[in-house]
Amino acid sequence: MPGATGQQKYIKYFSSQDRVKTVLKSPQKESYIKAFDVAMKGKSVLNGIQLQKGKEIEYINEGEYVSKALIDYDGKLYRVKFDQIEKPKGKGGTAGSLKPKYFPLVVDKKLTRDKYITNLIQNIDERADLNPKVALYLKELTHVVSGESANTSQLKKIYTEHLNTIKAVLKDINKDFAELLGPLYLMNDNPLQTAKNKVDIKKTHTIFLPEAANYPLVDFMCGPTNNMFQFSSKVKGSTTNVVKPADLLPLLKPDISKWRNTDQYKIFEILNKSSMASGSAMVGKYLLKKGYTEYEGLPDKLTDADLKSTRYDKDKFADFISNNESLSEKGDRLRATMITYFCDKLLEKISKSGYRGSKPRINFTKIFSSAISNKVIYVTYKTNSDGTPNFGVLTDEDFETSDVYLRTKNYNTGLSDKMGIQI
Repeated sequence: MPGATGQQKYIKYFSSQDRVKTVLKSPQKESYIKAFDVAMKGKSVLNGIQLQKGKEIEYINEGEYVSKALIDYDGKLYRVKFDQIEKPKGKGGTAGSLKPKYFPLVVDKKLTRDKYITNLIQNIDERADLNPKVALYLKELTHVVSGESANTSQLKKIYTEHLNTIKAVLKDINKDFAELLGPLYLMNDNPLQTAKNKVDIKKTHTIFLPEAANYPLVDFMCGPTNNMFQFSSKVKGSTTNVVKPADLLPLLKPDISKWRNTDQYKIFEILNKSSMASGSAMVGKYLLKKGYTEYEGLPDKLTDADLKSTRYDKDKFADFISNNESLSEKGDRLRATMITYFCDKLLEKISKSGYRGSKPRINFTKIFSSAISNKVIYVTYKTNSDGTPNFGVLTDEDFETSDVYLRTKNYNTGLSDKMGIQI
């Protein structure tokens, strides 16, 4: 839960139980954790007491978030800074997670609509790690999306009454729980009847959420049991979705003769074969031969390993560094990750708008639309300000007129993932 406040972490991971088993963590520079007084809710440090990081403890829930958390440490009570407590582990994963895999009664099973709803509600009820207020909202949200609840008044009431609690996990609802709601939305609203390639989803059809990651881009399937349509879930209006070349290349096989010799396909291949550290630089070598002069100075014998280590060969990249002021001005502070990020941003700009006028934009819109055509449909979701659901659908026709480009999720200071298509 990156960037979450202590209050949000408390609601998501600790508020549903009286005592929670977890461990202490500590900043790397500290060898121990400070203990604070119990009675005054941590107003003073207990001198001479050093708590061991990595030690198993029990968090004691006081019914509300307290910045100096009460813990049971080897049978004795202390307080520690709340952010020095690790997130607890639940069955099979992180407690409080709304990812579909933590709802085993509906995952990897072909289910009728009614059985799917029954199992999902049962799963929510059985999840002791979910905050009761969140669980109440999720159940009513499921009934509304499926059409089981005739109106949204009760959903709005629950959302308003427990606003702060639900808002703490809203990103997880939009991103993760929406995958579970998607099939019910399609069955109840049937929004694809008017699409160019009509997709008629009926309430009598079957729902399937694949557990294994052997379905590129697919979050769930819905349709006749022997001919199910494939869907991918996306947060509406979000820029977090990046589709990797590894998922797109298999989808392009039916039209391989059309795309094999294009720059777009070659770039997908290079990014897929290369590491996230060297991918965009390896693409740069390819594009340099095509006249994209912004990559001038890259080593003649660039290998995938050249930027994977912090101890990279600066002399090998000396020409490229000197050609680009934003790199050369860093001097001794220049790291391999900064070169990676610089190359990533160059490729991002070339795919988005072109760069420096040397060569035109390499547009990925058509190749992406071709990859998902008749194979994957996107179901979008966000929560409205009153707590009601807001769904939508995107087919390949929608992407034909949208702005599709390559995007990096890396930073100057570190690497996160390979580049992919931003949708």
